[in-house]
Amino acid sequence: ARVTANWVWHHYFGRGLVTTLEDFGTQGEKPSHPELLDHLATRFVNGGWSQKQIIRAIVLSRAYRMSSAHNAVAMSKDPENRLLWRMHRRRADFETMRDSILVISGQLEPKLGGQPFDLVANFNTPRRTIYAMIDRQNLPAVFRTFDFANPDYHVARRNETTTPQQALWMMNHPFTRQQADKLAEKIATAGSDEDKVRQL
Repeated sequence: ARVTANWVWHHYFGRGLVTTLEDFGTQGEKPSHPELLDHLATRFVNGGWSQKQIIRAIVLSRAYRMSSAHNAVAMSKDPENRLLWRMHRRRADFETMRDSILVISGQLEPKLGGQPFDLVANFNTPRRTIYAMIDRQNLPAVFRTFDFANPDYHVARRNETTTPQQALWMMNHPFTRQQADKLAEKIATAGSDEDKVRQL
């Protein structure tokens, strides 16, 4: 229960209460907030081991809803933000990035479940990226460009790199251009230029 609660916390905050996700035992780091970890684990068990309930509890918490704004006084006292005085800024993973682009352009298909789709053959498929077929033997370059976890191994935390290839892909891939066109069509009837800018 504690491992799961820690994993969910890591997913929503970018860092677990125990930072060594892959080593929760005596060799790993001690929890930064042991009482909070025990509380979440107890709540998880009492909630029938429901991940939905523990996620709901976390995302409705004051800590999750905090701003990521800088505070010089707090930064001087707690530069690593171990006391949770602000939300950690985090970059979106590949799946979230693609789905966000589809949402903004109004193209994301909300259907749950179903057969996987070939993302490489048709990147513009409006399905959520989680339903993309992953060929372990031939992982497409776009996945590697955006730090997709190697599907052959257990990966507790994905790498986060910033490379020119990521920016070049975003600027030059037909997917982003086509979704930008869809967004432009969506706001074309918004009225004045000022209204269009506000809607964007």
